[in-house]
Amino acid sequence: MRFLYSILVLLSTFGAAFAQAPAGTLKAGTAKVNITPEKPRYPVHDSLYARTLVLEAGDVRIAFISLDLGVYTINFMLMCHRGE
Repeated sequence: MRFLYSILVLLSTFGAAFAQAPAGTLKAGTAKVNITPEKPRYPVHDSLYARTLVLEAGDVRIAFISLDLGVYTINFMLMCHRGE
């Protein structure tokens, strides 16, 4: 549901780009791909996915990409950089 809400917010933001497109057909395509490592170092509770939504109207094309990735803080990134 959160993914759908994000799409609606982004569509309203980029609506002006579609307003400039000539009247015609609106094409849409979606994809969902499992990006969970085959042999993870730690046990996996849920699979990770990459999702896309591509919309095209005339010569205007917009792609939305969603990745199931964690959030990394600067402290975590520095710790990884130092090899801790």
